[in-house]
Amino acid sequence: MIQILLKLIVCRYDSICKNNKVAFGLISYFYKNLLILTMKVGDRIKVEESVVVYHHPEHKKEAFDIKGLEGELIEIITEWEGRPLSANFPYVVQFSKKFKTHFREEEIITI
Repeated sequence: MIQILLKLIVCRYDSICKNNKVAFGLISYFYKNLLILTMKVGDRIKVEESVVVYHHPEHKKEAFDIKGLEGELIEIITEWEGRPLSANFPYVVQFSKKFKTHFREEEIITI
């Protein structure tokens, strides 16, 4: 629920601040940090958007859309070797013993 409200706030300010890069940058920064605070390792996660993968164990080397799959958040990548890191796909979700995938915050939602 918090994620949906945050997305609405960002969309609203996107239309207001599209010419003001500083204001939009600050809003985006706070939005991303709030999402990290709302998602915790161990949370149940559902894939919200269409994401095509080619490494699903049952569909090797062919396109497979994982929209709607549910799994467990096992890691949020924020640092590497003790240094801060801004990963493009920081959320690691495990769906089965043999299948895990990295996501952006827009692609997943907490159940």
